[in-house]
Amino acid sequence: MKAADLAALLRPAQWIKNGFVFAALVFSLHLTDRAAVARTVAAFVVFCLASSAAYAGNDCLDAARDGLHRSKRSRPVAAGRILPRQAALLSLALAGLALAGAALAIANAAVDLERDAAVGLASVATALGAVYTGFKGIM
Repeated sequence: MKAADLAALLRPAQWIKNGFVFAALVFSLHLTDRAAVARTVAAFVVFCLASSAAYAGNDCLDAARDGLHRSKRSRPVAAGRILPRQAALLSLALAGLALAGAALAIANAAVDLERDAAVGLASVATALGAVYTGFKGIM
């Protein structure tokens, strides 16, 4: 498994969407609060892990169909450069890390609302990725 293939599987270019968590710093006027910035960066990392887990799982499940698609057939799993089993294991590992990161945020949260929001958002992000991957073929 080459680094370029791994990067393509994880889709880091899509992580920009997870930047929405930084809006809380702006609107709460906590840009200079180091603890708040650290929590927000941690939330961003958790969301990146969760979204990459969903992308890897999706590519694993859709490998055969993506192999027939004009642009998707060059994706690492569809092209055979990463095995579906490897993508599935990576997906599970990333989802586990995302949930562990959320649990760590819960353990370290000073405010109940922040703790509840951290676990809720990370859990929802991970669950939505799994639901999307599992049910998109039905819809």
